[in-house]
Amino acid sequence: MDNKNRDEYLALSKYDGRPTADNHKDFASFEQGGEFYFALLMGGKAFLRSEGYSSDKSRDNGIESVIKNRDKEERWSVKENGGKYFLSLKAGNHQEIGLSGAYNSEADAKAALASWLKGGSGSGVVATASMAAGAGVTKDVLQDEDKEDDYLPTKEYEGRTINDKKNNVALFKHENGQYYFALYNKDGKVKLRSEGFETAKNRDQELSGVIKYHADDKMYQTLERGKFYMMVLKDETGREVGRSPLLKRKAAVAGDKKTVKGETKTTTKSSSAGTMGLAASGGVLTGRIISESRREIGEKRNQIGETRNVVGEKRNVVGEKRNVIGEKRNTLSSTKSKVREDEYLPCDSYEGHKISDEKNQVAKFKGKDGKHYFAIYNKDGSVRLRSEGFKNEGELGKALKAVVAGKETEKMYKTIKKGKYYINILNDKSGKEIARSCASAQVARLVAPPPPPPPPPKPKPVAVKKTPPPPKKVPVAAPIAAATVAEKGGCFKWWMLLPLLLLLLIPLWLKFCAAAPVAVAPPVAAPVAAPVVATPPPPPPPPPAPVCNCDDLTHPVFRIPSGPAPKTTTRLGLAPEYGNITALDGAGFYNKLKRGYDRSAIEKRFLDGIFMQMGYENGFKDADASLFTSVTIPRGVSGNLGMKSNHQTVHRKLDPVSAKDLRAFRVKAKNACNLHFMKTCGNHFFYNDCE
Repeated sequence: MDNKNRDEYLALSKYDGRPTADNHKDFASFEQGGEFYFALLMGGKAFLRSEGYSSDKSRDNGIESVIKNRDKEERWSVKENGGKYFLSLKAGNHQEIGLSGAYNSEADAKAALASWLKGGSGSGVVATASMAAGAGVTKDVLQDEDKEDDYLPTKEYEGRTINDKKNNVALFKHENGQYYFALYNKDGKVKLRSEGFETAKNRDQELSGVIKYHADDKMYQTLERGKFYMMVLKDETGREVGRSPLLKRKAAVAGDKKTVKGETKTTTKSSSAGTMGLAASGGVLTGRIISESRREIGEKRNQIGETRNVVGEKRNVVGEKRNVIGEKRNTLSSTKSKVREDEYLPCDSYEGHKISDEKNQVAKFKGKDGKHYFAIYNKDGSVRLRSEGFKNEGELGKALKAVVAGKETEKMYKTIKKGKYYINILNDKSGKEIARSCASAQVARLVAPPPPPPPPPKPKPVAVKKTPPPPKKVPVAAPIAAATVAEKGGCFKWWMLLPLLLLLLIPLWLKFCAAAPVAVAPPVAAPVAAPVVATPPPPPPPPPAPVCNCDDLTHPVFRIPSGPAPKTTTRLGLAPEYGNITALDGAGFYNKLKRGYDRSAIEKRFLDGIFMQMGYENGFKDADASLFTSVTIPRGVSGNLGMKSNHQTVHRKLDPVSAKDLRAFRVKAKNACNLHFMKTCGNHFFYNDCE
């Protein structure tokens, strides 16, 4: 059975004892946790259960669909999960509308279905089914197996300092930055462990519920893992609040007797020995004995090496635990980092804060611990550098000044390795650490590459002014001096002076005989005009950024309703649409959508519809991986949030407790009506100024 679908159902026992529906007495209907549920009854007990619906109207439509399809044999099928078998009822569109409890075998499930289709009362069927109501035993394979990722390995909870001696509880902060608690048995072994919490306050609030219910066997369910199992503690609302370590199944011997609460109980062997859940009334586990006189769960189990037993290892976990932790600390200290990771918040606590310095992409905020922090973001909104906590804004400002001054100087950085991950450390001029990046599976770039230099300006042409040539000089014959003749010898004759006398008289004659003297000017060169350099016209202004036209939006995903204020969503992942996609990049998520598009007509219709609304004429066929970018959604925005695999949409304000629930993939729209998919659950989310 698909785990994603199982997450939408409650345990079968949660449907028993509910009031019957107003119009259909063979159905029970109720509300829990803001979701609406129904169950088809057989002999007064829940036989077929529904998933959670967002409204009572949708739930009632689901009841009508069950009535329409329940008598059609072709609408039923048998599903197997974890060695258990379930009856599934589907509508004509192949969507599952109901799921039975668990049966021990496929034959039992088919026998129950045959009895139902023949109009049987169902009393015998319930006795055959593994969810027999009279025994009060929940034998479903739990739907939240993937939730184990929220817990540490059991060895990390062992040997912690006891803070609450009365309840035998240890409180601690792990090196991953999250807060945990462990509840021990009297022999010091781990009885229950917690998931990680962002703050100590949240952890302590959860612990109060664990202390209240941990001694009540009725509050536990069994999570099967092959030859092993875990006990899951839930509060009165059915929400998980703690888990036991992984325990090895122990088969009981036929006729074995144990005294529980003053009563003698006899257990017998069966084909299901060692696979059934914790009894609601006494603490007897069918096919195995869990505890005696409500002794602590797993008290007699050998928990040393419990996780290594799965892979066949027999080492001493207590000693190995200390070695592993020591090796991790040695790895961190070998980098010579001068600031411990515990002085920083988890990376997701630095995401999504309001930027106060646009130039340097700086955000300042006050943590839940009362200290002051700052974050420096990359262009895509991801955290580039984070600070440790400061007592006041003055200390923060001083440190921030040093970080801004050195963040673009590569020699101020060093990179440390922590396990399989890398962290960039920024130091000041004295070598003291002043900020660090988040952990990354690959070595991240320390400094952004400098922008390319601008091209040199084109030289302006220079006008060359031509100089006119000087006027030509006309040689004038020099008079012959008498002395020269005398020097050459010979007799001087007076008539030799006649040519000279004539030359002297010619100007006088011209002055009186000519009307006016005509001056002959030397030739002047024509002026050369300097070439005109054309100034290029200014470039046209850039086109305005496209704005999403709210009036054009018709698809339900993009049509934000008016009216009352939306409800606030504080946690994602309860009704996933595409499941957790945190491990994917943009190309990976695009490929996931493409596989669904190629295989399912429902997915094809949904994806074509939303991509056409975003301006792509051919729908999803026009999409490619370049449209998908990792971003962080601003906290507190309202919009249309998707839920469940059938792509429902509800109006919600997004204000999750964990900042990691703000991470998303943005799909770039052609018409600026961008759509987002939340990484925690794969649910679509649309928001803009249309609200």
